[in-house]
Amino acid sequence: MAEKDPALTFRMALSSATRTRHEATEAVVSELSVFSSEPAYAGWLKALQEMHAHFASTSDFANQILGMEATSAALLSALRHDMDQLGVAPTASPSQPLTPSDPAIALGVGYVLEGSGLGASVLYDRSIAAGISAVRYLDLSRSLARQRWRTFLERLNEHALATAPSVETASSAADDVFIFLAARLEQNAPARPHL
Repeated sequence: MAEKDPALTFRMALSSATRTRHEATEAVVSELSVFSSEPAYAGWLKALQEMHAHFASTSDFANQILGMEATSAALLSALRHDMDQLGVAPTASPSQPLTPSDPAIALGVGYVLEGSGLGASVLYDRSIAAGISAVRYLDLSRSLARQRWRTFLERLNEHALATAPSVETASSAADDVFIFLAARLEQNAPARPHL
């Protein structure tokens, strides 16, 4: 029997372990119909801004580990621009941002945040179709994903081969990002009429 490549095993295990939370978060986005109205879209942007602010140092640490340029400041700036365009005040920086010392935590968070750009092209198209013009974040996110995702995965594989990070720790950290975002989406959603 052929031995599995540890790097591929790490990446596949991370993908498999986070699939349920990823799908659940996508379901929340769909349920909230974030592209149905400007207030719904603004709530979605605010949730994203809170997520990126909370996990910025962790994401930057993942990029540092993998020898990649940090993108959190640019993404947060784009989110603030879009929120300003919609007249929505950004949330103050978190008092307790996540700052891990364990590289596996950073890699799990980085995996989710880097991967989030993959869906940005679809979401960009939906927002344009809905007549929403505050799309600097989506445009930047999709552009970064096109440029960076393959490199991120290659370097993640190289790092996994060299250091054997804990899949369980990385998966748990990745799930924490999805849980955080889903909670913020619910919290920032416009009030729904009672039937």
